[in-house]
Amino acid sequence: MNVFEGHQVRLRAVTPEDAARYFEDSLDSQAQRLADDIKLPFSLASLNGRIEKQADRQGDDIWLSVVDKVSCELVGSTSVHGADRRHRNFEYGIAIFAGQRRKGIASEAIALLLRYYFHELGYQRAQAKVYEFNEPSLLLHRSLGFTEEGRLRKSLYTNGEFHDEILFSMLAEEFAPLAARLPEAGTQVEVSSTT
Repeated sequence: MNVFEGHQVRLRAVTPEDAARYFEDSLDSQAQRLADDIKLPFSLASLNGRIEKQADRQGDDIWLSVVDKVSCELVGSTSVHGADRRHRNFEYGIAIFAGQRRKGIASEAIALLLRYYFHELGYQRAQAKVYEFNEPSLLLHRSLGFTEEGRLRKSLYTNGEFHDEILFSMLAEEFAPLAARLPEAGTQVEVSSTT
């Protein structure tokens, strides 16, 4: 049993082989806008450097690839940043590639990530910031049981306008309904012969 494996996806370390697909996704300005913000163009070499630095990371901040279990195809990524061991809280983000969205991939990847941080590392609070114009992500976080805590007014500038960010959180004790969607820890998960 792998705690990073669900019914349809698994989380794994980002590898140099992922760089080309992440680079391709970086050329989609709308995807960039929804996930973070539009960055200046960067090279494949700089992306490879970022991936190499993941091997030397310290602390609980991480960048992970989200992979479809059956096809072994890279379908997106998730990350934790601002992990605070003393106060037991962290912020995370998720980005699923176009064509892979609305298949339950993000839900399961988030649940796997939270299970690890709540059940294995002992964190108490997860939070995510979602841009007010990212309706699919707003709906996703509400459907997963996150609490909408507030609004950071006009904190994002993109496409010539200021936008609000919506702050969502989930506490460890609120995670049980979402955890129930995952294979139980200690059970065997069916793995395709191509993995």
